Amino acid sequence: MPRTIMDLPLELLQDALKSIFHFPPDIDGTLLNCMSTCSLWRHIGESTLYSNVTLTGPQLVKFCESPNDAAKWTKSLIVHIQPAYYKHEVVLSDNKMQELRSTMRRLSMMLRFMSNLQTFSFRVSHKEHVPQAIGLVLRRGGLKRILSSLPRSI
Repeated sequence: MPRTIMDLPLELLQDALKSIFHFPPDIDGTLLNCMSTCSLWRHIGESTLYSNVTLTGPQLVKFCESPNDAAKWTKSLIVHIQPAYYKHEVVLSDNKMQELRSTMRRLSMMLRFMSNLQTFSFRVSHKEHVPQAIGLVLRRGGLKRILSSLPRSI
């Protein structure tokens, strides 16, 4: 009886998908293409794709708005916010500020489901002469909400 790739042990399939993911650059989305092969490959690929997540700007918004199962796979999460500056002032319109605060609320809700989370980093970049940038981004207990949402695994 002929053997197929589906006869390989799961560990080998996972190693193959990990090597595809970590082989730079994955410009053509090879891992994502492999994940659409079947539900087994999707399951294995998601655990690789979402194990170490770094979110900046639009990625953070998209990640928080989209329904996904990333939370259960995430072991490391880095959130990096970089406000825009003009003449040494933080430039955020009221709409952008509201969107950012809404995203932070969604992030705090998602954190509760990241039961495998081991490391969490939250960074707001600011210029030396504009230290109030973090205050513009997180007000009214926003940071406290995020920290209290972290799972016990941290």
